[in-house]
Amino acid sequence: MTKNSLSLSVVLVLCAMYVVHALYYYPQLPNTVASHFDTFGRPDGWSSKASFLINSLISAGSCMLVLVGFSFAIRRLPDSIVDRFLIIPDKDYWLAPEYRRETLDAISRCGFWAASAVLLMMFALDHQAIRVNLDQADSLEHSMLIICCGLVLVVASGIEVIVRFRKRGSQPSNPADS
Repeated sequence: MTKNSLSLSVVLVLCAMYVVHALYYYPQLPNTVASHFDTFGRPDGWSSKASFLINSLISAGSCMLVLVGFSFAIRRLPDSIVDRFLIIPDKDYWLAPEYRRETLDAISRCGFWAASAVLLMMFALDHQAIRVNLDQADSLEHSMLIICCGLVLVVASGIEVIVRFRKRGSQPSNPADS
């Protein structure tokens, strides 16, 4: 398994799990569900279960389209576009022909890992909402912790790119994929 295929496989497995999870719980939900929650995790907005499912899948799908799409596109875009819009330390060095492919592969992997973090966060929040709607909980439990952990993982992905490419001569490979 290549380094990129591991990170992509994780995203694809999480996407499949997300859809299966949503479809598994859909028939169990009441017709009207809590679909919005206040900062304390208490329900304060309602919708039909169909609307809840559609919004959930569209939200996750949109995030995956952007993050996974970026991860695929970064390796396939024309050099002129990548050179103009990619922001990494010492860009001229890392995008030189001898490092370019490995550099873009490493950035792509970071994008796949960020997509995994976002999807895990959305998965956890959706499951919490489902528990509330099935009367298994009164409010979202630890919603702020889930959001903070998800954001920390996404930010860590970005920091990893910056740190990795800060020094010349370091390899742009991802230890998590080795």
